[in-house]
Amino acid sequence: MRNGVLLESLDQLETLKATPPEGRNLALWESLSAQLSSASIRLRATHQLLGHAASMLQQLGYVGIVIVGVIASALAR
Repeated sequence: MRNGVLLESLDQLETLKATPPEGRNLALWESLSAQLSSASIRLRATHQLLGHAASMLQQLGYVGIVIVGVIASALAR
């Protein structure tokens, strides 16, 4: 979407030269940049959460195996 705004701005270069750069295109660019930044932060947080959840499940699996082994050993006696 940001590239589209950039291309639209380049297509309207004469208009942009005649008007101040604080126009519609700059505001739209800044808005899209803020949205992209926010989405990137959410994606990074989600990625970290999933990584921690996978590690936790792996550790719980190891603990479960040890517990089952201890119980099986105690019952075998």
